[in-house]
Amino acid sequence: MRLALAIVLLAGGAVLTVRQALGHAHRLALGLVLVPALVLSFWESEDHSADVAMSQAASALAGRPVHVTCQRLTGTFVDAGAELGYVQWGPDGKPVDETVLKYDTCKHLYDWLGSDKQDPSFDEVVAVHVLAHESEHLAGEHDESVAECYSVQTTAETAEMLGATREQARALATRYWLDVYPDMPDGYRNDQCKDGGALDLQPDTSDWP
Repeated sequence: MRLALAIVLLAGGAVLTVRQALGHAHRLALGLVLVPALVLSFWESEDHSADVAMSQAASALAGRPVHVTCQRLTGTFVDAGAELGYVQWGPDGKPVDETVLKYDTCKHLYDWLGSDKQDPSFDEVVAVHVLAHESEHLAGEHDESVAECYSVQTTAETAEMLGATREQARALATRYWLDVYPDMPDGYRNDQCKDGGALDLQPDTSDWP
């Protein structure tokens, strides 16, 4: 919607610019149209750059080219689901090449990406993890508890790929593990999700998560 509005405003600005050049006085109207159009275009460009970065991170985690789509505000009007993101599955049981992250998830991701990443909010920590979680589904994992456990262990990697330092990424992943994972629904937790457990991606090290 924001992109469409920016295009409409820019088109209107172009018309007014032509009329201004032909001698019609539209200076005030031109300013009222072009300024918000340029601001909206800048925001859309920033969001697009963030979407590209998220898609690249998800592709690296999934081990194949995939795309991250952020739900736009208009999509929230008809979306009653409580999930923070989702991946659809084809009739062959394989995931499609795209994950959709809900509007609020993307908003918090955008906020975190635009910050110094030093002291992320609770919602920003969760949003970075959601990208890691959905990437596990894109890699082909159906089971929610397994995808959640694997993504607990790849959240730091995800944060680092998105621009956090190693220390910031580790701190974010640790916050998720300590503050969020214990309160997840039963279907998202697994008793083998622990250092040395069956779902430990690095069983030969003591690194966790």
